[in-house]
Amino acid sequence: MRKLIKKILPAPLRQRAVKYIERRRRDIAFRQLFDDLQELKVGMKPAAAGDRLSRLLIVAGDPITLFGSLGDDAMITATLQHARASNPDVEIDILVDGMDYADSAYQRGFVPVDIFGKPDFIKALAQQYATRKYDSVVVVGADVMDGYYHPLVSAKLLASADLAAAAGIRNVILGFSFNETPHAPLAMFYRSLHPECSLKVRDVISLERLRTFAETNAALVSDSAFSLVPSEPDEGTRSWIARKRAEGYRVMGFNLHPMLFKNADRAQTEAVIRHAAEALQFAVDARPVCWLLIPHDYRENVGDQAYLKAIAERVPASRTDRVRYLDGKWSAPVLKGVAGQLDGLVSGRMHLAIAALGKGVPAICIAYQGKFEGLYQHFGLSAADLLSPSSFLTQDGIKSALIEFIDQSDEIRENVGKRLPEILAMSKRNFQLFETFPARASVLS
Repeated sequence: MRKLIKKILPAPLRQRAVKYIERRRRDIAFRQLFDDLQELKVGMKPAAAGDRLSRLLIVAGDPITLFGSLGDDAMITATLQHARASNPDVEIDILVDGMDYADSAYQRGFVPVDIFGKPDFIKALAQQYATRKYDSVVVVGADVMDGYYHPLVSAKLLASADLAAAAGIRNVILGFSFNETPHAPLAMFYRSLHPECSLKVRDVISLERLRTFAETNAALVSDSAFSLVPSEPDEGTRSWIARKRAEGYRVMGFNLHPMLFKNADRAQTEAVIRHAAEALQFAVDARPVCWLLIPHDYRENVGDQAYLKAIAERVPASRTDRVRYLDGKWSAPVLKGVAGQLDGLVSGRMHLAIAALGKGVPAICIAYQGKFEGLYQHFGLSAADLLSPSSFLTQDGIKSALIEFIDQSDEIRENVGKRLPEILAMSKRNFQLFETFPARASVLS
């Protein structure tokens, strides 16, 4: 079909025709998935629930890279920690779309199950449930449950929990955010969810949007990553933070990444990097602070290293001991350990901000999605204080914001501390399904 279109249509019409065909194919696949799901659910008989957590299936929000986004890493690892608190020997499978990143799953003790990309996904999933006899299924909802990015992926995530509920398997979709412009056809999946399908939404704003979109039994929680147990930072980072603090400096974290500036050309990218470096140097000269530049996404093209390394390289030699780039690739628990030792954090990554806030460290976010507003609301912070990415496109746009944050960090820390116990308790509600199994040991603190 594409070859025929290429021959008979001029370029502009050809592009429109190809897009239409691709969209039509996606719509057909979307509808077929729904029909397959409903047909299978009708004939399913729920199995009796077991009294011990022996086998768990995790359905990742990114079934291709799994842990490339450290936000996904944080939520998956928190799930692992809570599951092993119930049974240290629990077998954990994880759904994947292709085996390119299977090694990372094996390294963490997971068994990858490559069925997410299958055309007959629903049938393959039902067979997997019947064969493995899972005691629970956990879907990592994150920010992909509204169909804004990939409607078919969102539908498959919903179907995974829905089918589990129909099969009598304990299940949960971990706390997710919901965009103000969801994919409209996804509503039929939400409206037809099994009554025992457990949905958790991670902020009030998202919950209100979902309720407007479709009637469900969704419950309010905070992000599951608040429950992540941190690990100790590396010795080099720990000693640098301790030394700078002993010298009388506050140590602040900083994160910036290219996804904040979609479609930026080369000149705009260079301007963003230059302005960020100038703003950090301005703050260093104006206040007794040091900056630790922290990547929180190591994926190619969308990761943080390129921006942060370029910013660090622009710092004058006389200031290099006060602006440090966190080298290496670290797991979400380690980076939460790092964030917990800071005096404040400026972050474009929501889950890095959660890592800091979860340890009582004040954070200000560079907003590129509405989900940040819900996070701020949890802590009684004003969405008006969110930093706009456009601030980095002007000469002085970010400088005053950094100084204001530094000066107000003690007050923000106090406000965060007041709300934190409630937020941590709300986060643990994501994992209530594990509480239905008797705990054999505890690895959580």
